[in-house]
Amino acid sequence: MKTISLKKVSAVAVASLGFGLLSVVPAQATTTAVTTVLGTVTPADGSAVVGSTVSIPLKLTTAVVDTITSFTATATFVQRPVNTALTTSSLVASTVGNDAEFGSATAATNVIGSVATANAIAYTSTNSAAANTAKIAGTYTFTPDVPGIYQVTIAIPAGTNTGTITATATAAITIIVGGAQLTQATSGLGTATGTATTGGSAVVMYTMPGATAAAARYNVTSSGVGSVTNPQDCADDDATMVASASVVRCSAGGSTTEGFINTINNSDGIQFTNTTLSAGNVLTGASAQTVVTFDAASAVAGVQTITITKITLATGAPSTAATITITWGASPTTSTALSTSFICAGSVTSCSADATILAAKAAKTASADAIASIQVTVRDTAGTSKASSQTITATVTGPGTIGIGTNAVANSAGRALTGTAGQNLITVFGDGTEGKATITISQGTTVIATETVSFYGAVASVTVTQNLSNPLANGYLLGSANATSGTTNTAAASWANASGNLPAVQLTLKDASGNLVPAQAANISATSSDATVMSATITAVEDTTATYGAGIYNVSVSSAAGSAAGKSATLTFRVLLTGTTYVSAPATTFTIGSNKISKVAITVDKTAYTAGDPAVMTVTATDAAGLAVADGLYASSTKTAPLFSKSVVAISTLPTTSTLTTVGGKKTYKFYAPSVPGSFTVTGEYYDNDAAVVSTTATSSVTDANAASNAGLLTQIDALNAKIVALNALIAKIMKKLGVK
Repeated sequence: MKTISLKKVSAVAVASLGFGLLSVVPAQATTTAVTTVLGTVTPADGSAVVGSTVSIPLKLTTAVVDTITSFTATATFVQRPVNTALTTSSLVASTVGNDAEFGSATAATNVIGSVATANAIAYTSTNSAAANTAKIAGTYTFTPDVPGIYQVTIAIPAGTNTGTITATATAAITIIVGGAQLTQATSGLGTATGTATTGGSAVVMYTMPGATAAAARYNVTSSGVGSVTNPQDCADDDATMVASASVVRCSAGGSTTEGFINTINNSDGIQFTNTTLSAGNVLTGASAQTVVTFDAASAVAGVQTITITKITLATGAPSTAATITITWGASPTTSTALSTSFICAGSVTSCSADATILAAKAAKTASADAIASIQVTVRDTAGTSKASSQTITATVTGPGTIGIGTNAVANSAGRALTGTAGQNLITVFGDGTEGKATITISQGTTVIATETVSFYGAVASVTVTQNLSNPLANGYLLGSANATSGTTNTAAASWANASGNLPAVQLTLKDASGNLVPAQAANISATSSDATVMSATITAVEDTTATYGAGIYNVSVSSAAGSAAGKSATLTFRVLLTGTTYVSAPATTFTIGSNKISKVAITVDKTAYTAGDPAVMTVTATDAAGLAVADGLYASSTKTAPLFSKSVVAISTLPTTSTLTTVGGKKTYKFYAPSVPGSFTVTGEYYDNDAAVVSTTATSSVTDANAASNAGLLTQIDALNAKIVALNALIAKIMKKLGVK
């Protein structure tokens, strides 16, 4: 087996390099050598920058394959720059553009099939394949997010091959991404723009582009507030400024010389001079990268602009290589607006959205019995998370106890607790007391958030909301207890579902503190004032939908077998507490409805309206005896939509043809009165259950708002005319006495 190692190469490197990267030898009857060959890494010539896709092509050279062969080539980051968010999963493998010799996994004979998954490429040959020389067999790509040094290896992990294969990993492929980033700042780490605290410091890292020439010089100058100082460089292959490190500066020992621009002090800025990198495209030896850092500081608030300028060797002309902007200001403080707090039900390890917590008051102490968990993230005014450097305090007002961080269980001192660094999960427990608990979360003297939890006790009150009141006679269901499905009053052929899934009544159960009480459906029952009219048998289901929520119960009821239209009875809904002790609601009246429409009447709520007044139209349906029809939807009962003699605007949907839905024998519609003065009518035509047409008309009027004012004006004109006549008579009399003609 022959293995050739690749020296470190940068993204600038590589015009069809033929360096062997790894060799694999299947240990089978016939030994077949497979050697990886690096293709042309792009972008080349030192142009790799943040946001540009780096492409690492892989070629394979193989001898004749005459046995089953399979192996997988996996790319891995072995070094990443400080502040990067990239991981090995950011490397993406692809077989697009492969040469035909390394086609799809289902390719024909003489082809080694390839399949890319995540950051790996699997190769399989199920038949004999001809020898190949440096054929494209896959590509690995990634997009750098910060400047710095990225190193990638390509290897065949153990267990990915058939037979026994010896594999040698590639030497690290070094990708140099030039540019500047902040490695110390109040905010903006990894970027070229950030904030810093006045009187403190900030640190800038600059990575010279690949193939930077020897003797290349960079000047660093500052304008606005602040200054720059303390230039340092990182040693080749230095592990200081990497993703897992917490340091912010290079350690001296790299390939640059540093100093002051004016050779005396930093008043004019500082400079770096590269000493060893060649201008070629292949970086070899120990001088593969040049990374430098320097400090920035300011004693006053304001904006500092730092310019890194490259000096052209031949002419001395400057060109801007990078710009850093730092806004200096007061030290950030805890921000209520930027900090977050979320509460979830139960004992959880994380929480990212608020929930409404309603829990039994029973005292609990075990961590698994927590009725709620609160996830807190403290951020300062710069948006920086302080979870690992600052503590939080949580206090309880009202019932309940809390735990915090590693002290996640409730205890006798669990009414006000402080978490140590990084402990930001608060657990809430019942203490046997009902009521509303308020948990106040603070960092120092700043209140971050308040969360509430309701602890409920025994049912103390039952409130009834009646939606339907008129069941059909003779044992028919009224209303649906199911929040999502069910039927109502299904009886005669002319009769259909009353109103979708509307329950006959809804019960609201509360404890003495006014908290809703859930999980009581099995304890709800009713008594009937007349068992020949209304059955005491009901169905109650807790409505846990977002519309109503826990503690609200949908109830369906039934008329008694043998009951007759027009008869009334009351149902008293109650909740069992213990033994024979109940909490009851006031009695609710139900009247058996008729199943036959004989009469229909339309009425309006006023005999006169002003123009545009809100108006109510009521359609009343009864049988021949005047009894209200049962609650429900009557199909084919409306011949035509009601006709208005003057134009109106609907507030709610006005009647249409075919159907009429009533509750208590009535259906109301809302509209705005006509804008034209004078009388108007609304006429409707309906079918009774014998298919005869029933006509009905309601009459009202619209008052002319100008009529009264017009009448007053005419009266004033008449009075004025009378005065003019009297004045003319007086003038004539005077002229007669004076002999004036």
